[in-house]
Amino acid sequence: MSNQYLQALKCSWLALIMVLMTGIGYAQSVHIFITSLPDQTPAGAALFLASNCNEWDASNTNYRLRKLPDGRYYINLEKKANDTLFFKFTRGSWSAVEGDGLGKRRNNRFHAFVGKNDTLQLKIDSWEDIKPEGVFRLVVVDATGTTPNGADIFFTGNINNWEPGNSHFKLKPLLKNTYAIDIPVYGDTIRYKYTRGSWSGVEGDRKGGIRNERTIVPDSYSEAYDTISTWEDIAYPRHYHLWVDELPGNTPKAADIYVTGNFNNWDPGDTNHIMTKTDSGFFINISYPGDTLNYKYTRGDWQTVEGRTNGLAIPNRAILFDHQKEVVKDKIYSWEDLKAGGFQLYTLTLIIPVVMGLLLIFALHGVRSLQPSTPILQVLIGLVCLALLFRLVLYYRDIFNWYPQLIVFSDFIYFLYAPIFLLYVRQVLSSEVRPGLISHVLFLTPIALMLIFYIQFFIVDYEDFIFNIVNNDFKYIFATSGAFGFGFNLFCWSLGVWLYRKAPVTNKAPFVRLAYVKTLLIYQGLILVFWFMVYVIGGVAELMALELAAVVNICVDISWFLFAGNIYLYTFLLIRDPEIFKTNEEVTTVKHNLTATQPELENLIRQVEQLMEKEKPYLNEGLSLQELADLLEINIHQLSRVINEGFDMNFFDYINTYRIEEFIAKVSDPVNDHKTYLSLAYEAGFNSKSTFNRAFKKVKNQSPREFFKSRKAVA
Repeated sequence: MSNQYLQALKCSWLALIMVLMTGIGYAQSVHIFITSLPDQTPAGAALFLASNCNEWDASNTNYRLRKLPDGRYYINLEKKANDTLFFKFTRGSWSAVEGDGLGKRRNNRFHAFVGKNDTLQLKIDSWEDIKPEGVFRLVVVDATGTTPNGADIFFTGNINNWEPGNSHFKLKPLLKNTYAIDIPVYGDTIRYKYTRGSWSGVEGDRKGGIRNERTIVPDSYSEAYDTISTWEDIAYPRHYHLWVDELPGNTPKAADIYVTGNFNNWDPGDTNHIMTKTDSGFFINISYPGDTLNYKYTRGDWQTVEGRTNGLAIPNRAILFDHQKEVVKDKIYSWEDLKAGGFQLYTLTLIIPVVMGLLLIFALHGVRSLQPSTPILQVLIGLVCLALLFRLVLYYRDIFNWYPQLIVFSDFIYFLYAPIFLLYVRQVLSSEVRPGLISHVLFLTPIALMLIFYIQFFIVDYEDFIFNIVNNDFKYIFATSGAFGFGFNLFCWSLGVWLYRKAPVTNKAPFVRLAYVKTLLIYQGLILVFWFMVYVIGGVAELMALELAAVVNICVDISWFLFAGNIYLYTFLLIRDPEIFKTNEEVTTVKHNLTATQPELENLIRQVEQLMEKEKPYLNEGLSLQELADLLEINIHQLSRVINEGFDMNFFDYINTYRIEEFIAKVSDPVNDHKTYLSLAYEAGFNSKSTFNRAFKKVKNQSPREFFKSRKAVA
């Protein structure tokens, strides 16, 4: 019988004995387990329990702990006359009694019997007779000088049971605002904080809030330096010096300039924060305990708040506290109530596309024989219009005050536009390639998750929502949502590019539509580039504490300008190539009606054939319909009709036919015997192995190897 089996059997018997003892012989008992010993505990040491139950005998064999197979130590004690058990652990004598985290005497442990069976999981921190391995020094600097004069600073952590005012752990003052303490090292990780003697006087983070535990691994080094930023119970001021050296030209001469922000609950008419007028500008000194000041300038109320250069609402200004930065100079660009009459440039940039988009939706609705993809385009245009309208809410305070939650609606475009755009691309291309990832569930999940996540904005109190928005409390939520939106849009755009690249090998994607889709994809890619720049610049500013808010806002505005440009792009393409939006049948009918009576058709066919045979433009792997039309000096639509009607194939099939013949000629030439099929295919004008193989099989109904094998057999 193996030792492992015997150990398991012993554990089973021990458990059975504990159950029997619990059930019959004793009214109350406590099961004590030692789960951890100091690293310096001698191997094979016996552990004893000394208590008021055995007259504090440090080596009573009846109170020796049993070592369990899992490494723990165990003893069961029954209740005697006393209601409370007082005890300590020893290694057989009082000189080898357990100690506290410093290796010094610890208070007696105690346990008050409550139920029939109580269980204690305990840890021994040290032994009084075993000295620590070394001493670790902590040097503490109170950088802000906020510790009250004469106050004591204490170390509290896992080595002293987190006692906030243990006199053994009081730091010694060294220099002004500098303290130190030597901590005994037993090899464990030290987790700790600093206090002024109680948990109400514990150190805080940079803003005076709760800070995380500090952690030190003494084995790595023997000394560490800490800085106390704040105390939770002490709010201390930081001084921000604001200077405005330029006002809008239409500012009333006698107007007072106010500052409002998170330091005065955003009261725009707080008379305690009127700036002092000097010969060279306006000045004010603001005291605020936080390390970030958010603020704006007003003339006494929210109607007269400062605005952007275009007079629309401006984001809150922000300053990160900096000891080295004495004065922050600002320029006020405009006042919201004194902006020029009529529409502003930014407003026009967003409003005009909305009007054009609505007109375009109705114009497409009136076209006969529409492509099946056109209703999807109408939905896309409608989404762009709605998003632009909701975006404008950000810049009109009256609408914002009426229903501030409107500003979050524009975010839903992150997860709505991309999948519908991808569906539109696939429908335009009529691609036979249908990637398995494109499914309704996949593309509806992000918007569903966003709806659930944004519910919090619609159930929050009206005043609380306004305060949180003005104070930028939702900044990271919106940033995270936008980041996921960018990733989702990039994923959908990549699938659209993949569909476009697959489309040329099918018969259902005329060149005009391929060029149309390519234009759309390039434009969406440009929007993604600026979207990405917003996060790059914003991330750098956040990590390095740089004031780049203005640059970030410019990139955001450019992204929205480009997004609004979708309407202009769709309108331009509709005017330039209306056949894109018509069915294949209607386009084909029109083509035949236009070209069947043209006497020059045969002449154009001969010109195309002569050009292909003499100049071999098909050897250019990037040859397009437009380039070939330019070589023939004819209209691109004329050339498309000539190829469709004269050769009964589309542009790519026609070009690939010449390339296949060129490839066969090269393979048949002994000069090229040392070259591979793929290299010769590239020389013939193909740009990829897969395109070459598909085109060859389509033209010759055989793979290249099958074709040449059959030719050899015939020969």
